[in-house]
Amino acid sequence: LLEAAEWKMKMFIHSILVNKRRNRVLSVLLANEFSQASEILDIGAGSGEIASQIMSIRPDLKIDGIDIKIREDSSMPIELFNGESIKHSNNSYDYCLLVDVLHHTHNPEALLAEAARVARIGVVIKDHLCENKIDFILLCLMDIVGNWSYGVKITYNYLSEKKWLKLFSLTNLKIKNKHQNLGIYPQPFRMLFDQNLHVIFNLAKAKN
Repeated sequence: LLEAAEWKMKMFIHSILVNKRRNRVLSVLLANEFSQASEILDIGAGSGEIASQIMSIRPDLKIDGIDIKIREDSSMPIELFNGESIKHSNNSYDYCLLVDVLHHTHNPEALLAEAARVARIGVVIKDHLCENKIDFILLCLMDIVGNWSYGVKITYNYLSEKKWLKLFSLTNLKIKNKHQNLGIYPQPFRMLFDQNLHVIFNLAKAKN
């Protein structure tokens, strides 16, 4: 019981010191990636907190959320989906958004292809870059601490930049903007857990 209480306290501290800042920083960064008056599908929206904050920063945007699990603390309506196929028709949204989602899937190509199908303009991704064993260890640690309390399945499927580029080519997407050194974590955590481990890709649909 003592160990469980200690772990819960660590999760609470992580939520206060890291997660709230993460959501705030990412919301500001992501809000700049969309065209005026865009309709966006947030795939793997979680609690909807990031989507809600983006809409508060950019009232011209409309964001709908889908996820494989509906949380009781959702800040916006979230629709259930199976994690693979999206029920919406081709080009039914201007953009699709995936925030730390693809590294939780066993088949990121399939889900990204679905996002590209549903999006009319493009897809915005926030995820990780894993270039070596040290990166992998740090990303595993972040995933375990950040997702343990939510029951999120961790697949440790982190991609290098080379693998990301291959994935974009397979799904007919090309990089419009790319951002690193996002400043997600406060000091001193930033020196270890930020750097080039986090990346935002703004992807445009390649013309056939």
